[in-house]
Amino acid sequence: MLHVDKILAAIKDAIDEGYALKALQKTPHVILLNLEYHHSRLIPLMADWALVWLEINHFKGIEQDEQKEYILKGPFRVGDISARVEDLCSVEHKKILNLVHDWLRSFLPHCLCKVDRVSYGIMTEDDKKRAKKIDPLMPATRFKLAIPFVGKDVPSRSSEFAHPDVIIGLSVTAYRYEGLRYTDFVDVIAELRSEAIKEIIPWPERKAVKRYNKWVEDAGGVIRDIHKYTSLEEQFDDVKMDGDEDQLQCTDYIPDFEDEWVDANGISCEDYEKDPLSICVLFGSTSENFGLTATQVCCACYGGDLCDRTCKVHLVVDICNEDRGSTI
Repeated sequence: MLHVDKILAAIKDAIDEGYALKALQKTPHVILLNLEYHHSRLIPLMADWALVWLEINHFKGIEQDEQKEYILKGPFRVGDISARVEDLCSVEHKKILNLVHDWLRSFLPHCLCKVDRVSYGIMTEDDKKRAKKIDPLMPATRFKLAIPFVGKDVPSRSSEFAHPDVIIGLSVTAYRYEGLRYTDFVDVIAELRSEAIKEIIPWPERKAVKRYNKWVEDAGGVIRDIHKYTSLEEQFDDVKMDGDEDQLQCTDYIPDFEDEWVDANGISCEDYEKDPLSICVLFGSTSENFGLTATQVCCACYGGDLCDRTCKVHLVVDICNEDRGSTI
């Protein structure tokens, strides 16, 4: 495998050189100012980095020097290499090579030329609230993915990027520059927990558990204790219900002028009822629509209309770092 540290060091040196030549801007983040510098100086190094990714994905068919030439020049300017790719590489590997070429030549410089929170970005919680007031039916994707901005800290009211690769690239850079929002953190931890539950080996040995432990350690914290795993059924046994027995009969809330309520993911109360032990815990308090979540709307999640019940299942993460501790 190519030496990863050397490649990263070379990329860092090229970026520093770009700052000195005014080909790159340093603040508020790396911004590409000179497209020629990208093609002549950065692309060859990024191609080396792409070769590492290709090797990790077990790319087969042609040698690495041929892979690099194909990535740099594309399928129409590499002569016999293009024929070798056609004859020796699988369809999936051909797509991967072409994707890498397109990314380095087109999508990457396009994304690097844009300024986060000026020409694009992800919505903050306040941005989302303002947008919801204007358009209560705003698609959930506008909150999760990068969208165009019309000015500093001013998201576009309705515009979205059309090309999926551009959306992916700008979303990745936006999250890198702006960081995760609290709701993103909750979604990530819920997904990680879901992965851990699906594994059947001992709890401390599960990949998702090890990944979470590494995140805590990388953040400078320590795992306070290894708690016994509690199943979803046991969690729901511990759910407290407010109100008398005669209050337990309820109906799912239905917004005015709608046939039924669905959350931001398109999941209805009827869908929640099919598997409440899983779906309510994972999405019941996060996938808001019409200003409400399933724990407020659906009887299956201990919500609903004319029902004085509230789901009290919470995701608890303990992080201890010396004298500091927090519970989320």
